[in-house]
Amino acid sequence: MTIYFDRLLNIFSKYRKSFALAFFFFGAPFTYFLREYIGLAPGSIIFTGVFTFGPLMLMAPYFTLNRLYAPHKQATFFYYLYGIVAFLYMISYAPNRGWFTRTEVEIVYFVVWLGMLLLLMSISVNEIKDNFVEIVLIICFFSCLTLIYVILKNPAFVIGGMRASIDVKVNDEQGGGSTSNPHLFAKSAYAGIVAIFILFKKYQEIWKKTILFGLVFYFLAILGLTQSMQTILTFGIFVAIFGFYQITPKNILTMSRWIFGPPGLIFFSIVAYSIYYIWEYTRYDEVIVNVFNFLMERLERIFATITKQKMTSLNEVDFSAGGRMETIQIAIDRFTTNIEDGNWLNIVFGNGYQHFYVDSPIIESVNDLGIFGFIIFLSLHIVVVSIMIKEFRQPTLYINSFICYFMLLILINQLVGGMPYDYARYCLMAFMFRFCLPTLPKYLKHTTVRPA
Repeated sequence: MTIYFDRLLNIFSKYRKSFALAFFFFGAPFTYFLREYIGLAPGSIIFTGVFTFGPLMLMAPYFTLNRLYAPHKQATFFYYLYGIVAFLYMISYAPNRGWFTRTEVEIVYFVVWLGMLLLLMSISVNEIKDNFVEIVLIICFFSCLTLIYVILKNPAFVIGGMRASIDVKVNDEQGGGSTSNPHLFAKSAYAGIVAIFILFKKYQEIWKKTILFGLVFYFLAILGLTQSMQTILTFGIFVAIFGFYQITPKNILTMSRWIFGPPGLIFFSIVAYSIYYIWEYTRYDEVIVNVFNFLMERLERIFATITKQKMTSLNEVDFSAGGRMETIQIAIDRFTTNIEDGNWLNIVFGNGYQHFYVDSPIIESVNDLGIFGFIIFLSLHIVVVSIMIKEFRQPTLYINSFICYFMLLILINQLVGGMPYDYARYCLMAFMFRFCLPTLPKYLKHTTVRPA
């Protein structure tokens, strides 16, 4: 009995930090499934906080802290500078405090935001680099599986006619009622796809590649069900960038051997027969057509909204994109008015923390923090993009490649995703700044010692 208990402890010790990080970033769908659908604690912020931040305790050193590992210095400077400036604005210059700015809750968010990098500095890359991406894939698979379960149990759900999600009860302090966030599941699906692309390079076994190839369709189905256009757009950008940097003649040859070899022929035969059976003997062919038409129609509406052109078939605009464009225009008009009126204090230092919800963090940073805060915001993201490009051009570790490709979604969210002070986005940046170091490529090339 003692032997088995010792083995369990060894397994727990080996995977605890990877699991904690993966669940923190991609386990939110599972949390809301337990909270709302199972009904453990509907509308409870405390329950969400425990399941969201609780796993981070698994990352903490159990005993004494032996050492701290240095992060990316330049990135760390802008990371903390922007975080501290935003925090100071929140506690001293928040005109909408009480009905828009939830000070107590957001203090917790800032503590997590600013403390995340310090916590990550206690972790060696050797502790997570060999299993983190695999654990991300497992967590994303089960997170998205909860959505499939909810859909199957909902007789009123119509595929293609409504966005798949879990209804979340809003507490009375926030106005009551319920809402839903399909982007949580789309985020996990996108992370799963990125993990598959990374692991496809790592694994050489044919049966593993076949399983990974099949899972791509599973996560693509989740993206289609959630109808998250910003995530679908990010997926397209990811495929283009990954193909540009990673597809080489050698990789093409390897892929061709798999596709035209026995495993590929068997797999595609099964897929072709499944499509034929669905199309000829079920009613799901209508669903597939409706989903495709819906996505194309929505893309057309978004394009019409942005370009302010009339549509060929429907003279309509996408309500989500239209509302975003409206709030952006309001913020731009306010900035122009401040210039005309000579309100240089508001121009330079902004109108205050969460002064106006623009639904575009890059625009809201100008409105809230002024030119001063925008320069810091922009500098931080320039560093992020430079790290990403270096990793794309010269991949180092599988975990670093995953972080940088997933960061594409964060950048899109920073353009059109609202929530400019979302702790989860900046905690992921902290993850990048800790492990994507500028000296790592040279270090891996010229030494046989494993990186710290």
